[in-house]
Amino acid sequence: MQKRMIFTTICLLLSLPVFLVFPGTPVPAAQPADDGKSSEDDSVYEAYQEYSARLAAVSQASDIPACGFDIVEDQIFPFSLTVPADGAGLTDEVSGGPDAADETDRADSTGNPDAADETDRADSTGTLDAADETDRAGSTGNPDAADETDRAGSTGNPDAADTAGPDHADTAADDDADTVYLIPAFDRNYDRLILFFADPDGTVFCKTDQLEMNYRNTGQLKQPNKSISAISFQDLNGDLLTDIIILTSCVNDDGAYARKSYKIGDVLFQKGQTAGFYRDYRISDKINRFGMNKSADEITAFVRDGSSAEFMYTASTLDELTSHGMRIIEEQCYTRTFEKPGRLQVVPGVCRVGNYDIFLIYLADEQGCIVSCLQPMGEADNLYALKGIQCRDIDGDGLKDIVVLARYSYEEADGQFTVKSDYSVYYQRTGGFSADTAIKESCPCADGDTMEQLVERLRAYWGWHSEQ
Repeated sequence: MQKRMIFTTICLLLSLPVFLVFPGTPVPAAQPADDGKSSEDDSVYEAYQEYSARLAAVSQASDIPACGFDIVEDQIFPFSLTVPADGAGLTDEVSGGPDAADETDRADSTGNPDAADETDRADSTGTLDAADETDRAGSTGNPDAADETDRAGSTGNPDAADTAGPDHADTAADDDADTVYLIPAFDRNYDRLILFFADPDGTVFCKTDQLEMNYRNTGQLKQPNKSISAISFQDLNGDLLTDIIILTSCVNDDGAYARKSYKIGDVLFQKGQTAGFYRDYRISDKINRFGMNKSADEITAFVRDGSSAEFMYTASTLDELTSHGMRIIEEQCYTRTFEKPGRLQVVPGVCRVGNYDIFLIYLADEQGCIVSCLQPMGEADNLYALKGIQCRDIDGDGLKDIVVLARYSYEEADGQFTVKSDYSVYYQRTGGFSADTAIKESCPCADGDTMEQLVERLRAYWGWHSEQ
């Protein structure tokens, strides 16, 4: 009986929770609940708050440099801004820039300027809801408040000689009361482009940084803008109001486009009823997604005249391409039998947008269905001449590769155009053709090179014995 009581007592004691705290061993503190925020998110938020405070502090043109923004003095322009007679629609507040959600949630800006990675994006033609009504002329909705630069204040005559801001004293005698200044500036810390709009007396009545070139690096304040390539003022939507085209030159610090210069363009449409501006994000997206951002003339051809290269990236058949106006370069069009995809037509085509020829090469089956699309132009502005296309094994794997040699025109920093020869190599792989982006460093191309000379050097690079 006594043994049974002892056994029962032991079992009861073992069933109780036991906590052992050894001397000198601290008890772990309770961990705070994870609120989903990281220290990196906090730093981005704090940097944005500091940036927004500086931007909000600008009320005069003279405040712009003092608040950490470098004015692009050779790009300050006067232009006509329509103002309602009764001042209706004018506000004192303007947007200081996108919030953190705008920086992290914007899915359309991938940081990759080339249309090569966007060829399977369908045309967005759906109707915008009230929250997204940043539309062109002819739309029934008003622009989104987040995307418009609302105007407040009076206008007068500018003094073009004043680079820090208009001089009211020098222009009071001018009769054009609708002329104001556009003052572009870059943030010194983050390379963001800000557009300031100023009266002749130097009063900044609105400002915006909600521009396509400020959405390249998503989730970051730092952007790749290096300089302004062009600013153009013209009526783009037929409402007799002056709209604004702006392009910047960009260079990424890292990634696939590291150290390569490319352009980003955007358009601001003027609103006559409220004397403000608005962006149509769909137009901005197409301009840059489909390579129509080389110049203000090319953007004008797309936005105003309706010329577009979008079909070149979305078409599924050769008939669809030619029906939209693509011109096939017949002398370089032929059929080849490739080891993996089989018998394909090699079809080089050109689409003219404005004064620019956009060049792509299509691989299509015998029924005319497009199997693959090659984009050898890269960031060139225009196809000057196609020198040749050759299908031959380059890397020694027994599979036919594709070499494209052409002359392209490029716009230099001083605005002058130069013509250079360049080439592209596409290796045949199981899933299609893969571009070699590094071989040009070892095998540069000279303007006088023929296709035979280029192929010989490329094969020698891969260890082939010279045929000469």
